[in-house]
Amino acid sequence: MNQRISIVTEPEKLSHAWDNLAANYFQRRNFISYMHQYNYCNQRYYELYKDQKLKACGVVDTLKIDLFTFSQYRCPVEMKVIGLPVSVAAGGIFGDPRRIGIFNYTHSTKRNRISPWA
Repeated sequence: MNQRISIVTEPEKLSHAWDNLAANYFQRRNFISYMHQYNYCNQRYYELYKDQKLKACGVVDTLKIDLFTFSQYRCPVEMKVIGLPVSVAAGGIFGDPRRIGIFNYTHSTKRNRISPWA
């Protein structure tokens, strides 16, 4: 069982198999490419391969959020959001349900040293 995670920074370089795993239009390469161009949020795209076949996909955005937006104080925090950069009912992780769980291990690692979401 050979598994690897590939990190892609440009949607045009995503595997053509990506669309086969997408559950709806908002997860497809065409729409993701559009969002990357017009709503750029430092998106990264993760592809999980098992035995050279794409099994699961993930989209991660990095946003700077001011925790005290409506206050005289400032507290900017950089957050990584696992999801699509648009408000729709579509998940940011999709694919083979038996494989997407590998993305969950990041929360238990010390300082996310081996995190694929970094």
